[in-house]
Amino acid sequence: MNTKLMRQLSICGIDIQSYLLLKRGFKPVIRLDVTENNPNNIENFIKVSETHVFIKTFDEYYDQKLSRPLSFAYISLSEDLAQEAYEANKTRDLKSLGKLLGYPECCIDSFIRNLGTSVNHMIESFLNTKTKLSFYCNSLFNFDSKVDEYLNKIYHDYYNIFTANDNFFLIRHMPCAFDCKKSIEIGRKTLEILEEELPELAEKIVFALKKPILYFDYFNWIVFYGNLKDNVLYYSKVLPYKSLFPGNNLKIIKEGNRIEVLDDKIIVYKDSKFLLKIEKQDKYKGVIMDFS
Repeated sequence: MNTKLMRQLSICGIDIQSYLLLKRGFKPVIRLDVTENNPNNIENFIKVSETHVFIKTFDEYYDQKLSRPLSFAYISLSEDLAQEAYEANKTRDLKSLGKLLGYPECCIDSFIRNLGTSVNHMIESFLNTKTKLSFYCNSLFNFDSKVDEYLNKIYHDYYNIFTANDNFFLIRHMPCAFDCKKSIEIGRKTLEILEEELPELAEKIVFALKKPILYFDYFNWIVFYGNLKDNVLYYSKVLPYKSLFPGNNLKIIKEGNRIEVLDDKIIVYKDSKFLLKIEKQDKYKGVIMDFS
């Protein structure tokens, strides 16, 4: 991939994975938030990428009057598909929109079912997983469609923290489960293309995703270099992917090498020495997700 195109992708806020899938014919449409400065950037992007774009502004969105207009760009190799994505978005046909964005039907249905609820999509995917968690489906660093208006404010308040690793994903959507076969298929295809086009980025993504996580919520988690055995995490170090997890507890966890996760608490040890106990608000506010 040439440097000029990569620069345009970054300026427009288009992730490399989605663009490569689009160009290879595996993703029909990319939908992109448009800021005040973005239209000119998008026009420049079109010139170097040979794509079609359809930009539309909403004064109302899903029957709600907006305090500020909201604009989306629908980018595709097909002008008709870009138009279709806009129409689906406008009429709130989320199933059609999801398909046009290249997401599996099972994952679209799961997302729609939980839309407007307090369900944590990561926990939902975790609970729906029947076999081994696949790193292809690891959506830890992807905040797209996860957060509501309140959570979006938190995300933007700590934007620099979360965008440091926001390109570490192989699927753009929220999987219905971390062993979803169709999502794994998309993840494998994405990785295959990345290994051809940008092997160094592919290596960094796999390294970040193929690890165990101590997960509390969208903004509080820790990624480890280690392995899980009988619900005990044995680790040699904490990896430097930042979240809002409290720094005082994180410092202690970095000194340890073993974590036991129970229904009501989490206990941290250094060999046999007790270091820390964290009381859990509920059973799923602190679980180990083992993608290793």
